[in-house]
Amino acid sequence: MAKRIPKELYKTDTGDGAIFQPYVLQKPNSTFTESFKILRTNVQFSLKLSQPKTLLITSSNAGEGKTTISANLAISFANAGFKTILIDSDLRVPMVHKEFNLKNEKGLSNYLNEEVEWKSIVHTLPVENLSVITAGLIPPNSAELLSSPRMGSFVKEVLAPYQMAIFDSAPVNLVADTQIISPLMDGVMVIVSSGSTRKIDIQKTRESLQYANVIGYVMNMLFKNAESYYQYRYKSNYYSKKTSSHPDV
Repeated sequence: MAKRIPKELYKTDTGDGAIFQPYVLQKPNSTFTESFKILRTNVQFSLKLSQPKTLLITSSNAGEGKTTISANLAISFANAGFKTILIDSDLRVPMVHKEFNLKNEKGLSNYLNEEVEWKSIVHTLPVENLSVITAGLIPPNSAELLSSPRMGSFVKEVLAPYQMAIFDSAPVNLVADTQIISPLMDGVMVIVSSGSTRKIDIQKTRESLQYANVIGYVMNMLFKNAESYYQYRYKSNYYSKKTSSHPDV
């Protein structure tokens, strides 16, 4: 499965980058929204959605648009009549709550720490068929929490009331978190950023996900032309702010 998402879908209008607007909600009849319908259809065929499924969305590095793709794809599934839940399993730099302007006081990390039951942290949205679980407060031991039996149980239990569960996960090449939980998923989708993701990054990602069912790669942030595009900002603070001098793909 391969799909290309144009850069024009990105929009920040708060001034401080605090809240992002899911494009599928902004312009449901746009060409770009149609891109997510096609992507949704590809996922349906890849996962054979006759039964509830889990899909993990990740990227090689930070700033490649995985959360934006996760949010818009989740809305697309919900609009198609699938009862969908979007789960922020990026416990390092959680962003899903900002996509939908939700509070993030309690979430997945609190459940994994045995502080709450998962049904109590589900956010019901005004979008029909769509629910969200945010990441919760950032824990000091995210890898340990995600590798716990409680996480395995959660992945199975969350499918009982839903047809599609989408997990937005941490970048593969920065931390071990996604490598830990990816084998639990029915499918894994990797977001590749046009002009910034390097071939060596993709190769490393493929090696790290060798035990996961990678159903495809999505080329993201394509330029319509060199003169006209929107900038997309991603707050990256996983470990460092080092920049690379390597050439782009």
